[in-house]
Amino acid sequence: MSSEQIQKIRSDLSVTQTNMTILSDMITELRPGQEHPEDRQLLEQLHGTCRAMQTRIVELIGALEDDKLTADLLEINDNMNNLFLRLVIVKLLTCS
Repeated sequence: MSSEQIQKIRSDLSVTQTNMTILSDMITELRPGQEHPEDRQLLEQLHGTCRAMQTRIVELIGALEDDKLTADLLEINDNMNNLFLRLVIVKLLTCS
């Protein structure tokens, strides 16, 4: 993989981490049943965007030869899974 391709991946990961931070903040602030429809829509859009990026991350993990980048991808994937778990818990609280 060329250095330009690796730089592009790192740039995409930076955007992904920003989206994850925003999603995490929204989950933290979310009060089930009291959220604004626009906030709920943004939350769902960020969730979808992160899910799509996670698919790409998983594909890259098996394809890269750069150990440092692979380690970074694994860490981001773990953090993303934890974030999705928090979202599931919030959704379950909303339904109960």
